Amino acid sequence: MITTFLTLFFPFLALASQYNISSAPFHLVLQCSEDPTLNGKPLAACHTGVTIESLCVPQPGSGRYEPAAVLYHNTSIQVEANVTTPHQYPQLDDAMQWGTRGILTWLMPFQPHPIPSAMTLLPETLVDIAIPIIRMHDLGTMISFDSNDMFVLQNLIDWEAEVPGFAAWKGYVRWWVCVTFVGTGYVRRNLVWGTGLGRPDLESCVKVDVKRVFID
Repeated sequence: MITTFLTLFFPFLALASQYNISSAPFHLVLQCSEDPTLNGKPLAACHTGVTIESLCVPQPGSGRYEPAAVLYHNTSIQVEANVTTPHQYPQLDDAMQWGTRGILTWLMPFQPHPIPSAMTLLPETLVDIAIPIIRMHDLGTMISFDSNDMFVLQNLIDWEAEVPGFAAWKGYVRWWVCVTFVGTGYVRRNLVWGTGLGRPDLESCVKVDVKRVFID
């Protein structure tokens, strides 16, 4: 078991050494006007494979134990140092209105020690969504939380221009809850990221916002 843990843990050290400033623990809570049953629901970390989880909506009566996921926002000491020196890095000034970028992390229950895991967006080939997957990973997708604690992704490339190119940093909110098929047969009502400009192709998708709520 110790060998298994070490095999899983060491690839995470590169990530942990860079993104080593951890926030207080929090839940990700849905805000939704299209489906009132989703409004105010915290997301759970749901099993989708060996040491792999998705961010799903817990289903009462499913027989599965799916408590609200306790998550963390890990940022880099280099980014923190840069933004404390105003205008030294002008490209960061635009980004800061959308919050400090970092990775979303979770401690996967495991004996003798929990396994540090990070969220990565897993794009689907045939539908216009990417599914947030939490797993042992040496990178993770960069995310942030704005001044209202809303879960956003940032980009500094203007893809809507006739000729895409660098622009000011901008925050995007394209979160949906959709019924998805993940791994080898895990059907879940998961949080997903819409990779297109509009509603995803899946009929089950419902528009949501996602808010960080710190745990008292």
